[in-house]
Amino acid sequence: MLADAAAKRGCLSMVLDLADSLFNDLGRPCVYAKLLKVIPECSLLCLDIPCNTWSRARRGPPSSKLPRALRSDAELWGLKGLSPRDEAKVRSANHMIKGCLRLVRAAIENNVGGYLENPLTSRLWLVPAIQSLVKRQLAVFIDLDMCQYDTQWRKPTRLLVWGPSRHSFELRRCQGRAGICSRTHKPHLKLSGLANGAFVTAQAQVYTWAFSDAVVRQLLNGTAGTARAT
Repeated sequence: MLADAAAKRGCLSMVLDLADSLFNDLGRPCVYAKLLKVIPECSLLCLDIPCNTWSRARRGPPSSKLPRALRSDAELWGLKGLSPRDEAKVRSANHMIKGCLRLVRAAIENNVGGYLENPLTSRLWLVPAIQSLVKRQLAVFIDLDMCQYDTQWRKPTRLLVWGPSRHSFELRRCQGRAGICSRTHKPHLKLSGLANGAFVTAQAQVYTWAFSDAVVRQLLNGTAGTARAT
């Protein structure tokens, strides 16, 4: 949806989705190495990476089939004693964020705007390299609630935003109380548990047009010429 919003505003958009192919894995050096070469020709770089290993929602007890924690604030790069399968998940996610941060730094060096997205409570935001970008004022944290952009669920979300428009970038938070949305005045849909054998959170992974257009419009503010978005 975000690529469509960028195309609507004159961008030549390219989408790399891990769901489409394992060859789109940004944790693979050959993948982000190719992207590093084209970043100078881009106007936007938008990164949405899986939050599963970084999520604080993974808190199932050892005897449960629900997802268990893979990280902690103290062991940010992975808990000790993980099963081989979980250790492989964490290792893959670690490679991915390190690859993404190489792209982010390249984008900043080339004055290419963009964002990195994850849930507001994600441990991803504790990564020292991300904290450093914010402290050095090369990027800013922008918090929002997806319910303000045509969803039934609140889904508090954070963007790490960089580029020329970062200091004027604004998105909306829900002002409702007691689970009532300030936009719809109805209860938020809870994103928890299973439905038809799949986690309910999966349905919230797709961006709405309202969110996509708001983000692209602000990121493109101040850019000139033919825009290209990755």
